[in-house]
Amino acid sequence: MSVSARTVNYRAAVFVTAHLGRASAGQIVSVYAQSFGSKTDHLLRIGLLDPSGALSVRYVPSYSTTFTVDFWGNSEYQSATVQRIVYVRAGVGESISGYYGSAYVGKTLYRVYQEAGTLAAGSTVAPHEKGCVAFEIDEYADGAWQFDSISNCTKLSGSSQASMKFGLSTVPNGQFRIRADFRRTSKDTTNVNADSGWSYFLVVA
Repeated sequence: MSVSARTVNYRAAVFVTAHLGRASAGQIVSVYAQSFGSKTDHLLRIGLLDPSGALSVRYVPSYSTTFTVDFWGNSEYQSATVQRIVYVRAGVGESISGYYGSAYVGKTLYRVYQEAGTLAAGSTVAPHEKGCVAFEIDEYADGAWQFDSISNCTKLSGSSQASMKFGLSTVPNGQFRIRADFRRTSKDTTNVNADSGWSYFLVVA
């Protein structure tokens, strides 16, 4: 049994393949999926192995999932069960507001803030999650992105959202980027930690 990846992004497809070899062509296998936190499994497919002794199924998991392949067995071979785990990153979105304009630096869109302004950052995590979000900021200096700071981890609300405001009065003029970093609780195994994409901003006098 094989899976197309051991860790995938939220809403990414996973391909599960059962393979028993050419001698097993025409035999029956079942493929199941059981999400972390669930007590029941979900039958994805029952089918005959193809001439190469394989059967594949496509599935889009929302949560980290255990996949199980059951070979029914026959007069020559005993039944067998094999499992593989695929971990699913949480889906993390981010947006920023409070800017007064926009500008391109090369092909990258930046939001423009005055040095006395306030940047408001918000994040939504999917599926509904326990845990918290920290906002990480990098500064472009000496020709490369340099880590600048990271906020405290803000607990997600009942609607799986978090937000924070950043005063820019002490921030030097320049180029920056910000992203949301989701961190699950120690007791929550349904999805693994993940980060949003970067949002870019300029601070100007």
